[in-house]
Amino acid sequence: MKKTISVFLYLMIVTGMIFSGCSSNKETKKTTTSAPPGFSIDLEGLTGEEEVEEEEEEEEVEEVEEEAEEEVEEAEEEVEEAEEEADGGSAPPGLSIDLSGLEEEEEVVEEEIVEEEDPMPPLIEEAVEEELEEEEELVEATTMYVDGTYSSSGSYQSPAGSESISVTLVVQDDRVSSLSVASNATHATSQTYQGKFISGINSLVVGQDISELGSFSQVNGSSLTPSAFNQALNSIKSQALS
Repeated sequence: MKKTISVFLYLMIVTGMIFSGCSSNKETKKTTTSAPPGFSIDLEGLTGEEEVEEEEEEEEVEEVEEEAEEEVEEAEEEVEEAEEEADGGSAPPGLSIDLSGLEEEEEVVEEEIVEEEDPMPPLIEEAVEEELEEEEELVEATTMYVDGTYSSSGSYQSPAGSESISVTLVVQDDRVSSLSVASNATHATSQTYQGKFISGINSLVVGQDISELGSFSQVNGSSLTPSAFNQALNSIKSQALS
């Protein structure tokens, strides 16, 4: 657009200079053809030549004006093409259109639309709150065991004699959150098997729902110690229910 305006101004200046030059030539010719006092000059032959020259100059001026008009029309066509391409989203060579401001404004408008969420009607909001409260009460009602730390012991008869273990279990939200088993074995063989049991029982119990824990028959190669654990576990369940 700036380039088009500059071309138009340039053509206007050139046209003005041509017109001013023509008028000055006419005045010069008039002054040079006037005779001084006391002299008489026959100018009848010169008037024809002056008219021819004036016609030629007028033709030149008309040609310059036509060329200027054509250039102005071409410049206007270029401007129209540039505006059409700008509306289509692509800028012509030599022209740069900054659309970053428009994109930022669109993003801000979209964010405002997202942030402006319609609040729920009061009746629907109350219904949702009541439903959540009912769900919480249902969860509390389904909790069968009281949270806490419980301890008990169990015994079994081994080939070497009677042996026992001590069990400490932590209940939280009906699940076993922690388990500790202590060996009370007096014979070497019993100590070995109780150690195997202790090393393998935690992964089977911790994190599980205490109500779903059943009887263990064999753990990590130990088959007698699980019976003592089953006794202690049943005792702890009874304690946690009361």
